[in-house]
Amino acid sequence: QLADSFGFSVEGGLFIGVDGLPAKLGAGAQAKLSFTRTYTHIKPIKSVKAALKEPYRNMAVPLLKKDFAKALDKAIATGGAADEASVKALQDAMEEFKKQLAVGDSLLISDSVSGLGGIQASYGLAKNLSVHASLAASQVYIRRLQIFRKDADTIQVYRDPADFTVVQAAIGFDAYIPIFQVKFSRKAGEATTFFYELNVKPDLAENPGAIANIKALRSLLVTNSTDAVEGLQKPFKITHKFLEKESGGQFLLWRWLNLETNDRIRATHPGG
Repeated sequence: QLADSFGFSVEGGLFIGVDGLPAKLGAGAQAKLSFTRTYTHIKPIKSVKAALKEPYRNMAVPLLKKDFAKALDKAIATGGAADEASVKALQDAMEEFKKQLAVGDSLLISDSVSGLGGIQASYGLAKNLSVHASLAASQVYIRRLQIFRKDADTIQVYRDPADFTVVQAAIGFDAYIPIFQVKFSRKAGEATTFFYELNVKPDLAENPGAIANIKALRSLLVTNSTDAVEGLQKPFKITHKFLEKESGGQFLLWRWLNLETNDRIRATHPGG
């Protein structure tokens, strides 16, 4: 497979800390917020030589995405008319689209938003002996949209929103080297997959909903939203809820770890 990716990331944060106080106390706090978006175009290839012949412009996946939408604009402009000229224009426009998004190609748009906050403190109990503790929490939201051309006339759409929260705490003692430490973490979240399938065959006799499906696909490419697709059909839905707890520690060279995981998966048919 050949994958062209284009993305950007924005991140901001704040850190505050104090150290070397007369009371042998050190403390700090931090907060961070970030956003990342990535566009990826994946296509099957038969050889490395074929991959090297791909235009460099295709690496700018957002521009490629606009090209897909422009080809669909031409199909929508026919209005689904039954006269010979309109039928030919519809077929030509869809042929142009299919050349750009070949069978087996996928277009993915991924978003990630995360926030992190934490505090940590240390205190000197005696010469070369200190105790330290920390507490941190983070929230991550992920959204992935995939447009996959299954075959000549079928477009599959996957929308995968997910979010999870992580809380971590630790306390320990140091004397030149780590002597004793206990830590705990908890991760909980939910991920859902919505699945849709669009028939874009440009034959209004066999596929009366062609224009409506093409409009929904065009809206999907322009807005990154499945609202127009959901207006035509209910999706298959798979929900995955998970909870993971981890605790552990160490004393000199000895270490121990305990992990507890709970997973629940639910599948829902469009018919209920």
